[in-house]
Amino acid sequence: MNPPQKPASKSPAPQPTWWSPKAALGLAFGFAAVAGFPYLASTTRLLAEGKPVTIAAVKDETKKDMMKKEKEHHEHDAKKQREIKSMTVAADGTLYAGGHAGVLRWKDGAWEKLPGFEDEEAKSIVSAPDGSLLVAGKHAAWKHKDGAWSKVYDGDTHSISQAADGTLFVAGPKVGLKKKAPGGEWEMVSEGFEGK
Repeated sequence: MNPPQKPASKSPAPQPTWWSPKAALGLAFGFAAVAGFPYLASTTRLLAEGKPVTIAAVKDETKKDMMKKEKEHHEHDAKKQREIKSMTVAADGTLYAGGHAGVLRWKDGAWEKLPGFEDEEAKSIVSAPDGSLLVAGKHAAWKHKDGAWSKVYDGDTHSISQAADGTLFVAGPKVGLKKKAPGGEWEMVSEGFEGK
């Protein structure tokens, strides 16, 4: 009879080659410095201004600083929302504009957002010969006709156009220049285009 076998002991998992107590201490100090930087900056500012440095004063100064930065961030976002990247006038005289705010229409002396546009940015807007509105977006190219949006190309596009026969053209950073005839498939047009 064979003696009972001892269960195999598990060896501890090997530590990464970069690991050491000094590395752990360095990481801890690094994280603490990043988390504490706003408070350190506030303390420095209080000292430079000759104001008393107390925990309450540092917390108050840090809170004011964070609120100021948040306000600046919102002002930047608001400015970005007002940025117009492209505009077109439709055959009926309606003015359309696009940018980070999406697609807007000038109607009755005021701007209104066209509902249903699902992209985060309208880079280029064109009035097509068939009366539709074409929009090149950050994630796709779109067509707006009879109050409805449809995606005509999936991918980042910078520009879109339509020929009188209905052939669509799109251009973008990864797209190159492509065309699609009515009922056809997308095909590359920019091969050999050197941009010179």
